[in-house]
Amino acid sequence: MEEIIVTKYQLSEMYASGEIEDSSFGWLYQNQFYIHIIALHEKDLDYVSDVTDAEYYKISLIRQK
Repeated sequence: MEEIIVTKYQLSEMYASGEIEDSSFGWLYQNQFYIHIIALHEKDLDYVSDVTDAEYYKISLIRQK
């Protein structure tokens, strides 16, 4: 896994199903990989009131567990 792009809905489903979980060391994907979750905004950030509320998110690998 290098990186994947998911919608906000897909990200919430991944969290609800346990595919992504918040550990004491960071976000964990499939209990194997530590990941970054990056919001992808289509608008200029100067006009975004909530930087965590994006339509798409990029999940990128940090390192293996």
